Amino acid sequence: MKEETQLRLQQLADGCTTEEEVRSAVEALSKEEKMRIVYDSVVSEAHEDVRSWGVAFIDFVDKEGIVNDVENRVSRRAPVLGALVASTKMLEMSSAVQARQELQAQDADTQYGMEIANRIDDYAQVISKNVNDLITLSCHYESILAGRRMGFHFTSDEGEGVLIDRSDSERS
Repeated sequence: MKEETQLRLQQLADGCTTEEEVRSAVEALSKEEKMRIVYDSVVSEAHEDVRSWGVAFIDFVDKEGIVNDVENRVSRRAPVLGALVASTKMLEMSSAVQARQELQAQDADTQYGMEIANRIDDYAQVISKNVNDLITLSCHYESILAGRRMGFHFTSDEGEGVLIDRSDSERS
């Protein structure tokens, strides 16, 4: 929540000793000020909700050993990248629907909502492209690591490379 909103709410509460007094102080606010507080509160709660889901996802993945294989001391990227692909596709689909709905309902009062929905859709598309690029790079890196395990340094995406000199083996 914005600091000024937190400060305003704290000022309202400071003069009150009961919940009823707090309710009365809030009711005395103008409609505009109440709606600013609602807006900031919902934004803050939405951020916290996303963070909580992120932590829950990490806890689940860690508990199930989906990414980190502690016994073999290996970290697998494929599950994380797969989750990114799925998440990105779902985000793309929902943001496109939102943007379309905002466009269909567009009038002077809904302009801000349409702008935000369009920006979300734009970001979702950029994220999708970046996730695809990240996956491609990660796949290439998997080849590089496989080559090193086989005594070969790849030097291009065409499979060219050089044999690892045994004196280099400490680095691989």
